Amino acid sequence: MTDDMTGRSADMPSPLIVGLQMSLCLIRDAVAALNDDAYAGPSPRAFDGGVGQHVRHCLDHVAALLAGVELGVTDYDQRERGGAVERDRQVGLVAIDESVDALSTLDDAMLDRPMDVHLLTSPQLPAAKTQSTVARELAFVMSHTIHHGAIIKSIILATGGSPPTALGMAPATLASMADEQ
Repeated sequence: MTDDMTGRSADMPSPLIVGLQMSLCLIRDAVAALNDDAYAGPSPRAFDGGVGQHVRHCLDHVAALLAGVELGVTDYDQRERGGAVERDRQVGLVAIDESVDALSTLDDAMLDRPMDVHLLTSPQLPAAKTQSTVARELAFVMSHTIHHGAIIKSIILATGGSPPTALGMAPATLASMADEQ
């Protein structure tokens, strides 16, 4: 049975949830192909942060989103920096898998749920507060994850690695490429 509004199966998760999971899985595939030094080591000078730091940063945003779904408020700026996810490739791989699994706990009924978002716009100003929805924040975190996937891809390419082609590419770009073939 399909939903008349979306044309998709009623038991199929939202494209927002699946899209974010797929973005995380592309990062996971790239990380799995790296050695420990390439993951935790410093990046070439042109990049701020290494692969592990970008992975941790992405996962922090997923965790903030998931906490926000429960609390009704999220703050992407309140996160731990550093930690084992940045330094240990195996810990990073497990954390990615856990984030993908945690996203599976979301369902379509939650997407319209309102949530407040707190964010710094400047270190000299108090946090801005705005209203959003779980769906809108899923879209933001997916876009953010794709962006950092592009940085991870660039770091890997700059160090002689071969990341997945789709890593860091916008879904519209991938769809356009598929249409051209």
